[in-house]
Amino acid sequence: MKRTLIGIVLVAVCLYGGAWAVVASMKQRYTPRPWPENLGTLDDASKRYRDTETNAAADTLTKLLPAIDIKTIKEPLADYYRAELERTGDQVQPPPANVAGFLAQHDAQMNAVRNHVLTAGPIRWVEHFELGHNAPIPNLLSIMSASKLFTGRALAKAASHDTASWDDLRAVWLLDRELLERPELISQLVGLAGTRMANAAAAKMPLPVPAWFGELQSFDYRHRFAASYQAEAWMIRHAPAHMAERPFFDACALDAAEEMRVWTNDLAGANRCDLSAARPISIASWNLLAKVAMPSLSGAWQRFARFQAELEATQKILAIRRGETPSTKTACSDGSWTVSLASLKFSRDIAVPAPGIKYPLAYSR
Repeated sequence: MKRTLIGIVLVAVCLYGGAWAVVASMKQRYTPRPWPENLGTLDDASKRYRDTETNAAADTLTKLLPAIDIKTIKEPLADYYRAELERTGDQVQPPPANVAGFLAQHDAQMNAVRNHVLTAGPIRWVEHFELGHNAPIPNLLSIMSASKLFTGRALAKAASHDTASWDDLRAVWLLDRELLERPELISQLVGLAGTRMANAAAAKMPLPVPAWFGELQSFDYRHRFAASYQAEAWMIRHAPAHMAERPFFDACALDAAEEMRVWTNDLAGANRCDLSAARPISIASWNLLAKVAMPSLSGAWQRFARFQAELEATQKILAIRRGETPSTKTACSDGSWTVSLASLKFSRDIAVPAPGIKYPLAYSR
């Protein structure tokens, strides 16, 4: 009996030691491999983000936003801005009476929020990257609601040719730009959603185009998106686990992070604007951690890829509205633009993962 117990212990020790040997081998192979967009190795992710506390500008914004109770107008507002953003052309309809009434009733509060965002300087939210998925994040629902509200008001102002509509869109951009600089993917997705709305609305704003809009158009979204996927992989890799679980947990985390790197490298290097047929991220059948921590991520890259065509569409529409013939140049390897002095059209339809606004890739006067 004693020999049997000793044998069982020795087998367990050998298996445990073998598991650690496998993990050590995976670390040696995977961790030096570079990520796309000059992001370095996975270990470099933690060097990119400094601990930051919420600053005074963000604190003040948090106090100002509750004065605008968007819940009472949420659905009518969404119906309005969605219809206007999906409409081909630059004509904007005025909002329905209930939306117009809400905007008029909350005009002073909205002006206070907008003016604060435009003048307070960078709005910084708390960030402690090395806490991983336990790190605090901004109130993303509140920021997304503000983006929708100010986009809707910008469209309502554009319907009456009010050039102050651009100030509302700039507030959307400044809020979302802060999210796009953060590491966590959820912040990237909320920032991208608001920026796509602002970009599409800009095509319908009164001329001239203000200088700040060039920043929205030229921002390096691809780099930030890839960096966010690297950050997510780092968080998975450094998630806490009990010592007894550690070898299997580490093997799962290393495998998941490497698959994330390969998948991100494939998509970040693609110049296609339609990624609906791109392969989904592959999760090994034994990798229980990845099945929980890595849900379907394909829709996020599809939205990002389509956004490249949406940015070009707005740029070209604004050129036509200035009386210019826009360039046919495109960064999309899977399509082309047909342009004239009065119209433009992308050569293919690019689906939008549901739910989502289908911003038009066409225009006619």
